[in-house]
Amino acid sequence: MSIPQKLINNQRRIGLTGGIASGKSTITNYIRSHKRIPVVDADHISRELINPNTIGYRKVLDHFGNQIIDKCSSDKKINRKLLKKIIFEDEKHRKWIQKLLHPLIKEKMIEECNQY
Repeated sequence: MSIPQKLINNQRRIGLTGGIASGKSTITNYIRSHKRIPVVDADHISRELINPNTIGYRKVLDHFGNQIIDKCSSDKKINRKLLKKIIFEDEKHRKWIQKLLHPLIKEKMIEECNQY
């Protein structure tokens, strides 16, 4: 099923992209609080997808091994700083995690858009 077929209404959507420290969070916080418009955040979704007890978590651990578990975390969360370092230093790892997460993020964003 294509994206338009999955979206159940004709709502307007705005995509906000930009580099690190470009003001994305500032704009989304303004939109949420002052305009009271819902925001679907791909970064937030990507973090949820690798939380413990998720399919994403298990696949990431299978690929990278237990060394990426945060040793300070009682619930064995993934050390996101270490994972970030690994995937930005090795294109093969970055492409692997993008191939895993991007379709899941897209599907979750469609689900969230359909709630509004």
